[in-house]
Amino acid sequence: MITQGNKEHHGLYVEVMAGYDVIQGSNAAFLTGDVTDLQEMWHYAGDAPVLSGDVTVTVQASDVIVLAGDILVLDGDATALAGDVIVLDGDTTVLAGDIIVLAGDVTVLADDVTVLAADVTVVVDDVTFVAGDVTVLPGTCGPDW
Repeated sequence: MITQGNKEHHGLYVEVMAGYDVIQGSNAAFLTGDVTDLQEMWHYAGDAPVLSGDVTVTVQASDVIVLAGDILVLDGDATALAGDVIVLDGDTTVLAGDIIVLAGDVTVLADDVTVLAADVTVVVDDVTFVAGDVTVLPGTCGPDW
């Protein structure tokens, strides 16, 4: 199943595995800054998550992930993209990076999305995204807290 362009979504769960913070909320956010100190990197706005810097992030999920308007569809349990940097942007797609693994049920990010990441691992599980704010919580938490 592939869903694309549907902005009727309800939640976001992202766990920063490097022992820093967890963000959870009904909406997505721009995450920018120097991730050597995640306490200082969180900035909120806009349509979709943006992560920059060297960090491992887990977004838990299952079968299909659809990113950025109508330009990128990554599908199935065994999709892997290797490289150092990922750029997923509106009408164009540039894929590179250290190791990116995308799998999941259905995940859709809104149109005109830009995602920048370095040394990031992402997996998705029954999560959805909507523009807006998120909550930053300390520690390592699961999606059911």
